[in-house]
Amino acid sequence: MPKHGRREPSFPNIIAICVLAALAMPAAAQSLGKNVPKICAQLLKEGWTAPADPLTHKRGKAEMNLPGVMYICMAEHVLPTKGDGHAPDLQALLSKDTEASVILSANVWCEVDQAETLDALAKQVERSLAVANIKVPDSVLAAIRAAKETKISADGLSFGVLPIFVDPDACSRVPADELGAVLMKVDVSVKE
Repeated sequence: MPKHGRREPSFPNIIAICVLAALAMPAAAQSLGKNVPKICAQLLKEGWTAPADPLTHKRGKAEMNLPGVMYICMAEHVLPTKGDGHAPDLQALLSKDTEASVILSANVWCEVDQAETLDALAKQVERSLAVANIKVPDSVLAAIRAAKETKISADGLSFGVLPIFVDPDACSRVPADELGAVLMKVDVSVKE
């Protein structure tokens, strides 16, 4: 018996504590973890593809699953451009191990594509999280469209919007099908 007469929790008590903690977790957080593979499946159904290797231009696999250990999905979707520069794109990194995480990003090379790309990102965040029955707070959607940094918590989830401004001359410097610095990138993260 430990000092001071305290008893160590038994294995059944530890399980009961874990079950109660899971039940106390808000439904949205539980839903995100259960639905990460469904969100990936939805993206692939919408025409998203696994990222291409920058050197070989061959596409790998979008999903990697080690049952009971981790699940990762990486996908991208090229959007139309209004100009002659590099087309904007959306990217996704979804993961589930001890926690679930959904990161959707937009890459914009030309300013003419900025508003439509950020609107497409906001709509995609809404659509993807709807698969898990999660409503995205209006302030997060507004922050995405305005490329404004935001961090909030709602329903047991953490929402973050992070704009990164890189190269103001990206549109003229990066040819349409080549790698190069972006004008801006906006990352939207949703985590348990």
